[in-house]
Amino acid sequence: MNSRVGVHSAKPLVRKVLNAGDEFQAMTLVEKVKRICTNGSVTCVIEYIFDGSRYRCMVTDPELESAGLLYGSFTLILAGVSCPRVGNSRVTPPTPSEPFADAARDFVELRLLQRELKITLHGTDKSGVCLVGTVNHPRGNIAAEVLKNGLGRISDWSIRMLNPGDVPPLRIVENTAKVRRLQCFVCFLGVSNDNIRLPHISCI
Repeated sequence: MNSRVGVHSAKPLVRKVLNAGDEFQAMTLVEKVKRICTNGSVTCVIEYIFDGSRYRCMVTDPELESAGLLYGSFTLILAGVSCPRVGNSRVTPPTPSEPFADAARDFVELRLLQRELKITLHGTDKSGVCLVGTVNHPRGNIAAEVLKNGLGRISDWSIRMLNPGDVPPLRIVENTAKVRRLQCFVCFLGVSNDNIRLPHISCI
């Protein structure tokens, strides 16, 4: 008691979680991050992976404490990428996962889950509740890695939020995955680098 630590501290280590859409507006977080946070990126913990391109994040950036947004919880849509949706066994009837959805989620979980990373926020989806952003992983761009491995596709609506210079690298790795017919592109019928039409592969 005399040392006043833990629950006895003058400032107890108890976090109050704020949910986007309920306790705060998603666009408010975007604006505050651009104005307050260093380099315009916010520090967050990736708490849950819904699928390869949708994550649950919690703000842990002390720079946002003064704005009342510390421990803000929100759904992040990975800018520029759309991955197959994971099914839901808890609904009636259960919905199955789309092809390669589990592989995409596992790929991202291994690299992002429960890690504290910087996220650059670009805006929100049309509902105004989910945020769209780029995860700044120290070993590279997770969006590019997902596309390169054929675990997702370019998302035309969210890629428009990126800086123009960030778009070509994503299109290049997606095209490479298409030519190699990786994962989601196993049935892709296109033209190889030698301008030879690739034979069709049955998806059945």
